Amino acid sequence: MTNEISSLLFAIAGVSASFVAILGGCIATKLISINQERESCKNKLSEIHFKNLMFMEQRNMYKTAMDEADALCYIQENSDAFVSGCELENIYDENEPHYIEYETLLPYWNKAKLYKAKFDDRLRKGKCDFNDQMIPVDLLEETGEDSFAFHFYAMYARWGFSEYFEESEYTIRGEWYENAKQESLNANTQALMLDIEEQRYEMDLKSLKKPKGMKLGLAIFVLFSIVNIILPLVFSMIPLSDTWCLIVAFCSIGLLALGLVSTFLYFAQMLKWKE
Repeated sequence: MTNEISSLLFAIAGVSASFVAILGGCIATKLISINQERESCKNKLSEIHFKNLMFMEQRNMYKTAMDEADALCYIQENSDAFVSGCELENIYDENEPHYIEYETLLPYWNKAKLYKAKFDDRLRKGKCDFNDQMIPVDLLEETGEDSFAFHFYAMYARWGFSEYFEESEYTIRGEWYENAKQESLNANTQALMLDIEEQRYEMDLKSLKKPKGMKLGLAIFVLFSIVNIILPLVFSMIPLSDTWCLIVAFCSIGLLALGLVSTFLYFAQMLKWKE
């Protein structure tokens, strides 16, 4: 009977090996697919992050330009108080509506006071060259790319040299301001939409860290291999009595049936998709 049991055990091991190969192929395919999805999510998140930074930088650029224009407008509207050296806290009433907040305006107000002191100092020293905006040339060289300083000097020069200009009031806002406001809103909207999209991809990436059924599939794969391949091959090489041959035969067949049922149930579970 030992030869018959050995043949049975070899047959069980062969059948089990076929099912293990199928199960392993399914698991491997699923893992490869999950890895591809993870890489796709990561690439998409990197792309979204880059676009978000671009829109945020664009929005901040427009906001800075509008804040500078708003600060210059406020200083021009309160030119008497500014020239007399008043502190901003003494003229800014937070209970009244303003187009620029106190915290935003204060740094520009203080910078403008420094620029005013430099301008007055150049005039006191005398013998300085002026450009067509009546701004001392050496001040312009110090200004560099500081747009706020340039526009302040141009505005302040009109107050002191009004006879050289047709209009003493310096035009700060214009069509560019409305365009900048619209572009800033568009950039902010795009950034918010990207934030929502980023959250969705982060949720997808988080779900891929714990893929459905992978742990169960690996457990069935390992147990099926041990119980229905390794053990039958081991018992096929051990001399057994007739009684033990029957026990091993029935147990091997039962374990094979259990393994096949478990595999089919696993495949059935994997086919249940969430709507």
